[in-house]
Amino acid sequence: MVDNTDIYQLNETNLAIFRRRQIGLIYQFYNLLPILTVEENITLPLLLDGHKVDKKQFQETVELLGLQERIHHLPNQLSGGQQQRVSIGRALISNPAIMLQMSQRET
Repeated sequence: MVDNTDIYQLNETNLAIFRRRQIGLIYQFYNLLPILTVEENITLPLLLDGHKVDKKQFQETVELLGLQERIHHLPNQLSGGQQQRVSIGRALISNPAIMLQMSQRET
């Protein structure tokens, strides 16, 4: 059970929707889209879900992460730490029930 949902009872489509809405993923290598600005990368999960962006929540998120002066920059215009914070912002923006940090396994 996650957020009052039995995930074992969900079909593949509903499980994908559940993951997008309820699980925030922070990737070790950021997985930012290089053609999107900081604002677009952070708000992408909401837009993919057809939700409107709550501007107040977005502003609070970027201020918390110290990115308010960088929202119109592309990922290649950011430091590694700033890119990591964008990844964190993207995971936070939908108020997920669970946050997970994903790391790359070496082979």
